[in-house]
Amino acid sequence: MSEEIVFKIIGSVIVIISSTCIGMKVSDKLNVQLELLRKMKHLVILIRGEIKYNNSYLGQAFLNISNRICEPYKGLMIEVAEKLDDETGETFADIWKKGVEEKLLKTELSKKHILKLQELGDTLGFLDKEMQMSNFDLFIDRLDCEIEESVQKNKENCKLYRSLGVLSGIAIVILTI
Repeated sequence: MSEEIVFKIIGSVIVIISSTCIGMKVSDKLNVQLELLRKMKHLVILIRGEIKYNNSYLGQAFLNISNRICEPYKGLMIEVAEKLDDETGETFADIWKKGVEEKLLKTELSKKHILKLQELGDTLGFLDKEMQMSNFDLFIDRLDCEIEESVQKNKENCKLYRSLGVLSGIAIVILTI
């Protein structure tokens, strides 16, 4: 075999492996996003429980929750609790929105989901307990729908992205040879 053929084979293998890895990475991103949605639901359920059963003020409730939840939501709870204790004069809604933006903007969550979580802060600590519970229930129901929809999309799209990765690598090899 000549050197040229060997280089073409090695290059072809590298292109196919690279495109396959890209397809798998995109597929994994969808799965991470789904997991973050599930953790968001867990977070909202914990906040709801703290307000309903422990009668904790929000700062203490968030510190309690931070011990039972993982990142990126753990950092959000700690940051919001600390800023509430600082008594800077900011409203809770502003502190919550800034915290959500700072801690969750760089995650795989979509902007739509981040915006929904920010909007939740508008009702926390503002309405009476019964109205807050109703808002939590509504938010959790919406998250359930989002999670169910994401599960269905992931079943279809994960296979699609992985297949596209392999096939695009093969197509690139065919076109370049």
